[in-house]
Amino acid sequence: MNPALRTILIVEDDRLLSESYKTACRLAIYELTGEALPVEVRIIQAYTLNEAFAEIKDAPRLDFVSVDLALDPSEQGIRQEQRTIGREAGGMRILRQLKERQPAPVAVVISGETLLSYATDALQRYGVMHFFEKARFDIEQYKAVVKAALWYIQAVESLEQLEQADSSLGELDEAARCWGEARASAAAAGIDAHRFPSDLELRLKAARARFTDQATGLPIGRLAQGYLKQYVLLQHWSVFCVHVTNFATFRAAYPSQVDPLLFFLAETVREATASYAEAFTGLLGTGIGADPTLVVALNIEQPAELGAIKSRIEATVAHNAPMFTSSLSKAPAPSVPAVHVACWHSKKHQFSDLNDLLDALGSTN
Repeated sequence: MNPALRTILIVEDDRLLSESYKTACRLAIYELTGEALPVEVRIIQAYTLNEAFAEIKDAPRLDFVSVDLALDPSEQGIRQEQRTIGREAGGMRILRQLKERQPAPVAVVISGETLLSYATDALQRYGVMHFFEKARFDIEQYKAVVKAALWYIQAVESLEQLEQADSSLGELDEAARCWGEARASAAAAGIDAHRFPSDLELRLKAARARFTDQATGLPIGRLAQGYLKQYVLLQHWSVFCVHVTNFATFRAAYPSQVDPLLFFLAETVREATASYAEAFTGLLGTGIGADPTLVVALNIEQPAELGAIKSRIEATVAHNAPMFTSSLSKAPAPSVPAVHVACWHSKKHQFSDLNDLLDALGSTN
């Protein structure tokens, strides 16, 4: 994974405190480089309200923002009961602008105890991740929030890559992994996951459902195709194609058995390839009227191994296929599921691109 470029903005009028927050950010970044999240981070410091607005306007993106609420000198030292009704602190104006940015950055606020009502507004109105009191500032907690923010942003980016043409199972798995790390870092800071800018858990579930067959749990569509493309770039690869040769006839006679059959085929393939740690199984042809085809990608050095796997799949299906037809009546032979297993290996076949491979898979139908 190439290092991702992230931008952190620290808005604090006290230069000494600003340097302390910057140091905490650097420590968090240093620790992240040892946790499988390579990041390259630009840290920007703004000391006045105008400087902060200028940085927000000029920065192409912001990932984490630390805001001091009382930036206007006239706001500092205000007693709670003296706060002007309807008045908006400078830091609140910054948060309002940040909320309008897309994507919204993860934000925290740091302020003195005299402006607690400002902090409450920030948490409720602007989706701020956490409020730190300057008098009780905890550098370890601050570091954990920074790490949570950077893990979260990485998860969002991986998830968004699924919408691109070259999406693969890797992006979905990476998004789930980074989201888990983000939640763990938030928990270390004593923060609930719902404080992140968006509900990434629901987005991940929706994405997985969109790219996964409900009956088998297998990747489908571009997700399956993208993973196949990754495999055929390996030095030693093999691809199996398991196609139900009489699927239309079987579906017409036993429509309720289609999902159980596909689940059985997926389990059969998984068992036949269980000794290969990185075996991939996907499902193609899941559209209306299309015949589903299971595709299996393995990293196999010797083509001779393919025959044993092929024979095991065919034998298991032939032995168990009759159970998918009604036991109360004699099913015509064409209705009993039958499969054809084709296979290719890098030592004997070369595909110019993914479309070339998909054409080969389609020719077995």
